[in-house]
Amino acid sequence: MSNARCGSCSADLSVGELDDGWCSACGKAIAGFVYREAGLKGRKEKALPRAQKTATRLEAPSADPDDAPAKWQLALIGAAMVGIAVVIVLAFL
Repeated sequence: MSNARCGSCSADLSVGELDDGWCSACGKAIAGFVYREAGLKGRKEKALPRAQKTATRLEAPSADPDDAPAKWQLALIGAAMVGIAVVIVLAFL
């Protein structure tokens, strides 16, 4: 046991919890002031929550040229943007 207490629930924190940076009693991250009060330097950078250790990387879906908007849709979007810009400019005149 260490002499540190959780800032959220006041539970005694173990050395493992201090290394992980998470309180097992309330599930919240241990605040920086808890480390300072205990005379420690803070959570180690290598210690990550278990969810981040086991998370898999998501990849963006590949762009399919068939899903691209048609030329007429792009033209309408451009015309709408020009129209909005004209209205904004006229509002300030």
